[in-house]
Amino acid sequence: MLEYYIAGRFLKAPKNQRFISFTTLMAVTGISIAEMVLVIVMAVMTGAEYHIQDRILGIQPHVTIMRQGGEVFPEYRAVIKQVKSIKGVQRAEPFIYNQIMLRSAAGMRGGILKGMQEHPKQDVFTNLIFKKYITDDSRSAVIGKILAEELKVKTGDTILVMLNRSGTALGQVPGMHRLLVAGVVETGLYEYDKVFVGMRLAAAQKLLKIEDRVSGIGVHVKHIFKAGEISTTIRTLLGFPYFSRDWFQHNRNIFSALKLQKTIMFILLILIMLVAGFAITSTLIMMIMEKTKDIGILKAMGLTGSGIRNIFMLKGLIIGGIGTLIGVGSGIILCCLIEKFGPDILQLPPDIYYFKTLPVKIVLTDILMVAGTSILICLASAIHPAIQAARLSPVDAIRSGTK
Repeated sequence: MLEYYIAGRFLKAPKNQRFISFTTLMAVTGISIAEMVLVIVMAVMTGAEYHIQDRILGIQPHVTIMRQGGEVFPEYRAVIKQVKSIKGVQRAEPFIYNQIMLRSAAGMRGGILKGMQEHPKQDVFTNLIFKKYITDDSRSAVIGKILAEELKVKTGDTILVMLNRSGTALGQVPGMHRLLVAGVVETGLYEYDKVFVGMRLAAAQKLLKIEDRVSGIGVHVKHIFKAGEISTTIRTLLGFPYFSRDWFQHNRNIFSALKLQKTIMFILLILIMLVAGFAITSTLIMMIMEKTKDIGILKAMGLTGSGIRNIFMLKGLIIGGIGTLIGVGSGIILCCLIEKFGPDILQLPPDIYYFKTLPVKIVLTDILMVAGTSILICLASAIHPAIQAARLSPVDAIRSGTK
């Protein structure tokens, strides 16, 4: 208790030592600013990761099964029956996936045709498409918002679909089909909204003239982070010529880039925090110089070297703790403000970023990691001054302080 009391007293500099109080304040301020920025950056990076993950899982199956070479196959019902027997699989649905060319009065654009099967437990995005837009009309389709803007079409308009057809003297010639734009949808992912064309599975099979065959099977699992394990089990069960990929493999580049950016930003901001740590070191060194006589008296009265060391370690910890609390608290408050007012103030270009505004998600583990790192840096910054203070000789310290 004595060390705590003395450490608290040392924090209050007398009138003739106001500079030490100022440097202490600057050290606390430096830690606070570094902590605040680090909390905001980590929350934004984590928010971006969760945002993209939610968007991707809203439009992609957790595991995708296809044949080598991308060939369509008719035996999909037997494959689905095998896949459903695997523990952890919720459902498996066939789909069509094919590149097409679209044409309107405004020009031509490439697109990806996806034929989907309606299911009572399907994801929110597919459920919206079937319930709100796609009708039983085999010509009806929904298209992505960006694609609709580029083709300058809206709900109720007609667009032309061009497919390669062979078997003529001229070789491959484009087959022309008309589609009714039943709706325009927005997934939140720019690249997806730029090419997406959705239809009922049977309508897509009829359009592509592939009879009762599909491009692949989309598998949904109970626990998304076990999709990799289930994908491996599926590959082992089905064997060649089938292969499977989980949602993380499909988007490995995106998540790897986000993880790398988050790590780099964390390291850079830790370096800024180290600068604030040096301020703590310099503050303690100046305090030792000013308190040399007091340290000598304390040691002469029986306080051990370890007790003196603990006093200055506690002082560094108090400075770091106050700075950390202020910084973390300020960071959380600013994150809440960004989350609430960000969409109205800041708009990001969707063709560059995967989101329209800064996504923010505060995760307890990130906060604990940031705060813990800050406290460790502050403690490390206090080690050298504390050891130097503990080594002072009582007689020399008193003599030096009386000069």
